[in-house]
Amino acid sequence: MMINTVLEEIYRTEKVLDPEGTPKDAFPVSLSRSDGEALYDVVTHTNGSRTLEVGLAYGISALHILQALQDNGGGAHTAVDPYQQKWWNGIGVLNVKRAGLQDIFRCFVEPSYMVLPRLLGDKERYDFIFIDGNHRFEFSLLDFFYTDRLLQTGGRIMLHDTWMPSIRKLFSFIDTNRRGCYRLDTRFCGGNRTGSDRWRAFAQALKASPLDIHAARLYAAHYFHNYIVLEKIQEHDPEKIDAEWNFYAAF
Repeated sequence: MMINTVLEEIYRTEKVLDPEGTPKDAFPVSLSRSDGEALYDVVTHTNGSRTLEVGLAYGISALHILQALQDNGGGAHTAVDPYQQKWWNGIGVLNVKRAGLQDIFRCFVEPSYMVLPRLLGDKERYDFIFIDGNHRFEFSLLDFFYTDRLLQTGGRIMLHDTWMPSIRKLFSFIDTNRRGCYRLDTRFCGGNRTGSDRWRAFAQALKASPLDIHAARLYAAHYFHNYIVLEKIQEHDPEKIDAEWNFYAAF
């Protein structure tokens, strides 16, 4: 992986600089180096030119994505973060500028539930989408609802923070209600769990959210790192896939 100097400095010092040059702790709110390298690998493997992320923060994930696009030969990246100024002091956008990648980057400082429908209305399509914004289940589900329509067939979605029950529940929803449209990209897992490891992971997930049995079973089946990568294999057409107008599948 070719890493830009801004990222290297952030990982070396574990700090980011605000507009006045004052250092702030970059972690634990930012992407770890291993997660960032995985993000870079997924984007380069997808080999697309248009990417989208929900949740910019200090811009660590954006820098990995932008570096991957640059190494792929170019493209354009869109970020959505309503708190870029309020919480993050504009540091994410500033880090992109510091890396010299602003020409292939844009950021919407609005909630994703307002921006994503607009992008859909503008007929935008993406090859890769990173969901790492508001981790409450209803927000994550809404992000996926629009992501599903914005993502090209053959593209990939990366869900971050699999330790959170809300993200495991979202994975369970996709597995149950979009089966046949998405498949788990196992190249970005650590393999299949078996025996006592599988039961231990199942029990830990169930302890965190006792009613989410299917989500715990799905999570326990693989050695997930801190992310889940899904490949879109076909569009979701409710008239063909969902048998009835009032279709519902428990997840």
